[in-house]
Amino acid sequence: MSFKVIVNKKEPGIFSVSVLGDLDSNTAPVFEKEMQPLLTGETQAVILNMEGVRYISSLGIGVIFKVTKALSDHKATLLLTNLQPQIKKVMDTVRALPDSIFTSIEEADEYLRSIQKKALEDE
Repeated sequence: MSFKVIVNKKEPGIFSVSVLGDLDSNTAPVFEKEMQPLLTGETQAVILNMEGVRYISSLGIGVIFKVTKALSDHKATLLLTNLQPQIKKVMDTVRALPDSIFTSIEEADEYLRSIQKKALEDE
């Protein structure tokens, strides 16, 4: 299977990123390069759809750490969705899971809607 990273702008500051293929030492640099434009102060959240990832190496996990840190530095959030059981197990084992993990993109969208609604109500 070839490796692809598909980035879609859902709304201003919120992006959906789908990863298709193994996230390993060969593909992690490609993933990191594709994510780089999103690691700015303009980004509020990135929804990372991992449904198409069947294998992740330590380098792949490292890139997810880097992306999480870069987004956090800009006060943005990384939301992981649709982790395959084996990927979730590996990330649990190395304690690499961010706090925001969702079973689907719809669940992540609902979470983002609730945050925005609360922010508007607090104004």
